[in-house]
Amino acid sequence: MGVGALQVAFAVAALAQQDFPAARERAPVAMQSASGNPVLSPRWGFSGGMGVEYVNAPDIVDYINSVVGPGGRVPDFKTGVQFFVAATIPVADEWTLKLEYAYLLLSFYSPGTFGVTDFTCAVHMPTLLVQYVLAEEGVYNVKAGAGMGYHFGSLTEESPQVSGRWTGKGIGTILDLEANTAFSEDFFGYLGVDLRWDFIGDLHRSRVGGSSSLVKTPSLYFFSLGARLGFTYYFSPSI
Repeated sequence: MGVGALQVAFAVAALAQQDFPAARERAPVAMQSASGNPVLSPRWGFSGGMGVEYVNAPDIVDYINSVVGPGGRVPDFKTGVQFFVAATIPVADEWTLKLEYAYLLLSFYSPGTFGVTDFTCAVHMPTLLVQYVLAEEGVYNVKAGAGMGYHFGSLTEESPQVSGRWTGKGIGTILDLEANTAFSEDFFGYLGVDLRWDFIGDLHRSRVGGSSSLVKTPSLYFFSLGARLGFTYYFSPSI
């Protein structure tokens, strides 16, 4: 499925390269690539979309398994959903800053003697990245970056006997690779992958109803690998 999406994206890019002669004529020589297409790096951009994240949060998994017992154990890796928005700011010919906010959501359902227990992890991830432009044409670009931010996470537990919420905060880091391919002169499709390491420490109780089973609070340390799909809008250059 991923290979098919890339093939479609680059096919669209090839067609788009033929559709924008006016854009190439308007762009100054300094803002054109070697092939004559207007480059994207000097343009501010806005991105948004969603993706899937393959997450390993060992403390959370150990805690859930200790609560539900052998009959309801959850796997070490769990697939979650991620939503993101980002602003791209050019700082040099081959360098950009990206200010990103991403929201990660994980849900675990475990059957028990007295009913189903629902565990939900949510992480708010504002992050500042520095990106290097690996490839640049008027109809696509490829960038690699790294960054970090201060992240905020929570664990919610809901069952017929327990209702509680615990929160924490800490440093998070990311490595990312993104490609943008043109659908029009300013509107681009976004494809990306990322690696994350988050170091959110011990969670603290913020709400408890009933009798809480969370005696020893876990941390929200996690590692994840994700793939993202969305859009990028590049604002027209001011010169």
